[in-house]
Amino acid sequence: MYILVVIIILFLYLRSRFWCKQPMRHLWGLPSTGVFQTTPLWNTYCSIHVQPSTVEEIAPYTGMKPTSEYAYCSAYKNPEIKGCIVSRKVKFYYPTIMDAYYHEMIKADTESIRQSLFQTHEYFRRKNTKCAISLFSSPTRIAWLVPVTRYPLEWIRSYWFQKYPIPKASFVKGTKDNLSVLYDAWKKPFLCQMNPSLITLADRMDAKKISLFYYYQESLVAIFFFHNTMELDKDDAILDWVGTIRFTKDPIEKAISTLLYSFRKVYPILRIHQVSDTPRYHGYKQTYVNHYIYNYGTKRISPKDCFFL
Repeated sequence: MYILVVIIILFLYLRSRFWCKQPMRHLWGLPSTGVFQTTPLWNTYCSIHVQPSTVEEIAPYTGMKPTSEYAYCSAYKNPEIKGCIVSRKVKFYYPTIMDAYYHEMIKADTESIRQSLFQTHEYFRRKNTKCAISLFSSPTRIAWLVPVTRYPLEWIRSYWFQKYPIPKASFVKGTKDNLSVLYDAWKKPFLCQMNPSLITLADRMDAKKISLFYYYQESLVAIFFFHNTMELDKDDAILDWVGTIRFTKDPIEKAISTLLYSFRKVYPILRIHQVSDTPRYHGYKQTYVNHYIYNYGTKRISPKDCFFL
């Protein structure tokens, strides 16, 4: 029995030794906060095939249209592109505000290319941007790593919701002209929060990637955030409800139902991130999101105390 346990542990280590060498919180380490490495290091996983790139150059490989929003990109070329990674600058709160980068896309032809791409991208990104911290998410748990938080995604049909007699004036769609409301809301962030600057958010709204809605009664009650993933499930478009900020304890269930019901023709499927102030739901399917922080130590945090945009 002892030998079997050793073999299993050795197998898991060999399979995930890449992550064991990363400056992140591991299962065997004690919780701590702060930057792990102040200087990026070139190691055996770094590759000369990975070089800084642009969203225009990698667009044919990713199949996505370039947008005006700024991103830090790297591509693995040998000689054609066989992998890419796209990161955007964000504000990260834990426990104070810091600059960070979020790896929005990591795509590679093989796992070895993915590892070289990630390691080299981090080396050049940290060196060129002078920003030590980055974040990324994964639908699966990575062996030996401790995510800052983990929460379910509830898949729900939008036609399940009902329409209630809520005045249309109660909902105000977020635009460039009213983002000052959000600026005030972010003055009191969640315990762990990641969000773009208002300028970047405006660009993402123009690109139809992010939408938000303010809900008012006598005053502002809540803000709802949605991400258009451009994903399909059996030809049905998916809309991610990624977060909620509540300002009062007033009931909002009927207002939410009315808002989500209005999406039914364009987005038949809603994927609800059970994080921040978003109410709890039970869908027809459940998947998970694991959020990891690179080169910065954190404690495990409850999803209700986290917000990621």
